[in-house]
Amino acid sequence: QSRHGKCTGCPLMELDESAQEAAKRARVERALDCTLGPDDFVRAPEPWAYRRSVKRVVGGNRGALVLGSFVRGSHQIADMNGCEVDDPVIVAALEELVHEANALGIEAYRAANARRKESSGDLRYVWAKSDGERVVLTLITARAPSPAARKLPPRLGLASAVAWSVQDDTGNSVRGGA
Repeated sequence: QSRHGKCTGCPLMELDESAQEAAKRARVERALDCTLGPDDFVRAPEPWAYRRSVKRVVGGNRGALVLGSFVRGSHQIADMNGCEVDDPVIVAALEELVHEANALGIEAYRAANARRKESSGDLRYVWAKSDGERVVLTLITARAPSPAARKLPPRLGLASAVAWSVQDDTGNSVRGGA
């Protein structure tokens, strides 16, 4: 678990900025088999809020949904609300989505397992993409028809567009067939 939260997706966050830069530089040099000069490595204008495309797993219970990511090596969901590396327009749009989904009673998808013979629920994943000003949300549901796909889009005022995809496969792939 990171000192910055429950998510284990950004292992470099544990390092200070200069150590992060050194690690990133070394990774690029190994990948390209080269040595970068001082002007070949450009720092982002801000050390945080740079991620403009995020995938979130939907978990939690009806009325108390959580958007997160799997903790490394598990299927435990770490709540990613307010992630420091996500673009602020994505953070706001995802917060709105959770609020509205909870108000509507949207259910998180639950896969069949040894205890649960059949899958249940609706909303599996949310994919958010931003250009820094606008955000597009893609709702990924387990099947059609979908309460989330029907009820959520008109209530999501912060999203410039809302798309829908069906992923009825039992795996963790975000991209569906419909």
